[in-house]
Amino acid sequence: TSGALPPGHPSVGNEPVSSFSSQDAPVPASADTSSSAGAPAMSAATLPASAVSSSNALQWIAPAGWVENPPGSIRKGSFAVGDADLAITAFPGDVGGLLANLNRWRGELQLEPLTSADLPTATVTVPAGEPSLRFLLVDFAGTPAGTPSRTLGAILPVGGDTYFFKLKGPDATVAAAKNDFLAFLATVKTR
Repeated sequence: TSGALPPGHPSVGNEPVSSFSSQDAPVPASADTSSSAGAPAMSAATLPASAVSSSNALQWIAPAGWVENPPGSIRKGSFAVGDADLAITAFPGDVGGLLANLNRWRGELQLEPLTSADLPTATVTVPAGEPSLRFLLVDFAGTPAGTPSRTLGAILPVGGDTYFFKLKGPDATVAAAKNDFLAFLATVKTR
């Protein structure tokens, strides 16, 4: 046997690790983001605790109707938005850069990767709850496994961390929640 643990199995070593979904974590700068389909690939089942921001420098106010879920070891915040999921995560540094992270999100939707020349037309800057904070917003729709899906993502550097606000789910649900998502981002402030 290879000695590998099954996916989701806790670490048996002495290093602190946190289980995570590859959908929650950004692409580390050293990650191999190639795959046969050209979409970023990520296959780790655990993430060292040092790779996750230990603090939460932000606060927010969720719209009525959003159901708050327990944050967890990776998520700083988590909400059910109908049958869609909003994950709020934070990682030290730029965690691989904007292009790698956006292309990972696009790969989840089976969309072609962006190039750096595409970034100005693929992103929009929106304000947060205080003038010094501005989100970089993306809205991607695709049909992975034949199912119309959408990701609204907002990226915010704060101090030495990068925060990711990612609303992902059925296309119709996420599209209908876009105004609430933007209103939610407008409430985000530092603590």
